[in-house]
Amino acid sequence: MNGWDAFVNYTHVVVDEGKRVKFWDHVWCGEVNLRVAFPSIYQLACARDATVLDHLLLHDGATIWDIRLRRQVRDREEALMALLSREYGMQGIGEGEDEMR
Repeated sequence: MNGWDAFVNYTHVVVDEGKRVKFWDHVWCGEVNLRVAFPSIYQLACARDATVLDHLLLHDGATIWDIRLRRQVRDREEALMALLSREYGMQGIGEGEDEMR
């Protein structure tokens, strides 16, 4: 673990570019990390160490989450995926440096 990863666990991260912020592990949206907020989806995630940028996809001119899972989601998990997409959308993600607050 490098200094950034050790330090960022004790702070809130503001995502801009997203290439240094761990999607599941760092607190970058909400009060807890997404691994804690969505444990069943985290268990299905193929790339548990991915950054926010790793999960962004440009599709038909829109930026969407591209979270690859080990299997197809069930009804309850599908609702969680919808919540994840709605609550933790792309707002504020840009092309600058990620920062801590």
